[in-house]
Amino acid sequence: MTGAARTAASPGLDGLLRAAAERYRVLGRVGGSVRLTALSAPEARAIAHLGVTGRRLPHAGDSIDVDLSRLDSALTGAGGLLAVLRAGGHELATRAEHRAAARGVLDAAWDAASAAVGDERVAAWIVDLRRSRGGGPPDALPIAVRALALLNGRRTWDRARLASEAAGDPHAFDDDRPAAALLLGALAFRDGAEVPADAPDRRALLARHGILVDPLSSSVLVCGLRVTGTGPAAALLRSADGGHVLLTLAQVASSELRRSERDLFTCEGAVVVRAAESVGHAPLICTDGQPSTACDALLRQVAPLRAAVRHSGDFDWGGLRIAALMGRRYGARSWRHDAAAYELALQGAAHRPRSLDPPRGRPPAEFEELWERLDEQRVPIWQEDIVDLLIEDLRRGSASAARRNRPGRPGFLASSWRRRRRDLAF
Repeated sequence: MTGAARTAASPGLDGLLRAAAERYRVLGRVGGSVRLTALSAPEARAIAHLGVTGRRLPHAGDSIDVDLSRLDSALTGAGGLLAVLRAGGHELATRAEHRAAARGVLDAAWDAASAAVGDERVAAWIVDLRRSRGGGPPDALPIAVRALALLNGRRTWDRARLASEAAGDPHAFDDDRPAAALLLGALAFRDGAEVPADAPDRRALLARHGILVDPLSSSVLVCGLRVTGTGPAAALLRSADGGHVLLTLAQVASSELRRSERDLFTCEGAVVVRAAESVGHAPLICTDGQPSTACDALLRQVAPLRAAVRHSGDFDWGGLRIAALMGRRYGARSWRHDAAAYELALQGAAHRPRSLDPPRGRPPAEFEELWERLDEQRVPIWQEDIVDLLIEDLRRGSASAARRNRPGRPGFLASSWRRRRRDLAF
């Protein structure tokens, strides 16, 4: 047995050596001191034999401080304090070494996650996730990465089918699951945006990247929409010849639609679409309140940045917020949906009660005047109340378009609306 081993096995030194090992793990070096309390008789004799307490010899029951540098010197014949601690089997890896090792494991895990990705955009997202999150890769990261790879090979996916393929669980991308949060974060990163706070906006984000939630139940009502392109939505719109069509998200997402006309009208209520069928040529899309995922998918195809989108909605707090959203998302401008139009509509609703609750929150910047008038009057005006005015607007534009619809004159509807705008109360 070596001198270090004999010292480590000495009766009465176990408590001192345990305390010395713990101090070394904290400091990462031999130094400092340790305090021992209520010494036993064997401990007092062993420590006194080492001569590390100066002239005052310890006795049973004493509490003492032991300088570890002196202890190291006292153990020189046994190879020093560290040799004795190793011989006694004490753990000597410092806390800093443990942290470095843990960081190494985490770094290796992140590096492995990045190396497994063949898409530079996904790799960039993982780098951003690592920077913002800290710690190790989330357990659900491989599921999200597999889903992102699957998206590159196919135009659209039902969310449950994608989850089943990526995770073996059709519910892996349900709203409350960790993998869903990661997938949304990756898609928002691709768009250079934040993850939307509201569920409808999150579903719209998924749809823009080809992931469909409730692809059959989400739908959008349109009429007068003439398009070129391919897919089931294009075929249905052509066969309707200007009549109304109810398109599902699945049909829109699996189609490529194009329009040559610049003007496009949107409304909040289906009653306007039903009445507009008699007009025929004016393209009208119904948001049916807050735009559904199907409505968002359609508008993003047929209302590009250069389109002149006109939106009409209810005169209540919800209607104004929807109109503000239409402006932010699609650049829509008001169509019979301003303070002047509200004052005109009030003339036909003189006996209607003041049924609007006080507003909550701040008014959208572009609707401050109308918001103020609504707050003063508290009388709601619905799409049904102004449908005749809206249809007359559409009829004027449609009649002008029909007169100019001659071969060799593309964009007839846009030019006719430009001529007629001075006659319409947009």
